[in-house]
Amino acid sequence: MVLEDKQQSAGVVAALFTAFSAISVLLLIYNTVITLILGQPKDLMAWRYFGVSIFLLMMIGFVVVGALITVQFLRGVTLTIDKHAEEVTLQQPHFFRLVLTRYPIYGVARLDVETNAELRSHGLILVMRSGERVPIAAYPVIDQEPMERVVEQIRAYLRTVGGWG
Repeated sequence: MVLEDKQQSAGVVAALFTAFSAISVLLLIYNTVITLILGQPKDLMAWRYFGVSIFLLMMIGFVVVGALITVQFLRGVTLTIDKHAEEVTLQQPHFFRLVLTRYPIYGVARLDVETNAELRSHGLILVMRSGERVPIAAYPVIDQEPMERVVEQIRAYLRTVGGWG
């Protein structure tokens, strides 16, 4: 069984933000180079370059953060429950690389749903017999019915594995 928690529409919005930030960086660099070529008054030159440098660093930071968020939304989290290999595999993006975490399928104690009223969302959490809590997906409150279907599918699938009631 494979569960994917990807948010394509949020990924598109994040990609647009990143593209807009990257274009802004390029325009600032272009305008700075043109100003250097054409020359400008020499008074307060150091302060101008200091200000441009600060804005340039901030905008580059926005591009990097936007790229990270875009990768997070488009890759999402993938949970694979494999009865034959007797393991649960969680694939999550960590910066620009994917991290695979494997758990023994018999180490899963239960599947919990936690509600965060402030964020108006539900979180699906695998609770391991060791006490470790592994978040696997998040759903907005308005998507409660699809979330409940997924919870029942996961619970039904795990019931077919010995030792899970």
